[in-house]
Amino acid sequence: PYTCRSWRVKGAIFVIITAWWVQSWAWYSITGLLLTDMAANMDFKAKAQRGIKVWRSIRCPSYVVYLMILASGLVIQYLWVAWRPEYHDAELIAHGGLYYTGGLNEDFDVKQPQARDDNYLVLLGFFLFIETSDVLQWALANPLFVYLGRRSLSWFLVSSIIVYTLGIRLY
Repeated sequence: PYTCRSWRVKGAIFVIITAWWVQSWAWYSITGLLLTDMAANMDFKAKAQRGIKVWRSIRCPSYVVYLMILASGLVIQYLWVAWRPEYHDAELIAHGGLYYTGGLNEDFDVKQPQARDDNYLVLLGFFLFIETSDVLQWALANPLFVYLGRRSLSWFLVSSIIVYTLGIRLY
């Protein structure tokens, strides 16, 4: 709260790019923190509803950019799964190895969950829509969704303990 807003945004973007480079899941988390900071402290919704200044008084609606982000993620998912499935894991090589030094990530385990670019773009576009759309916020304020959201944190915090305890007894 005691830093310039532009410094926080630039610093977060730097951390997001760095986390992406080393194939850490932190780039998803830091993006969420950045969106939260923008929504809570930077009046993001009002600025987004004004649009993005293109030239003098010409403004592009911000939902066009969000739609492009979301669509690019969906297109990349389609290209990697349906059109050229042999390139499905080719993106993972572009990252630096997280647990070993030197070179690109050529020794990754495809069976492990990966922080993928296509999923990131879909989530980012969708969350930007949620942050700026009154209709989506109204729909997600449904009491059922609110109840499930409150319960999900509890289950998230307790699930590892339950699985660990059951695993010990079953194994």
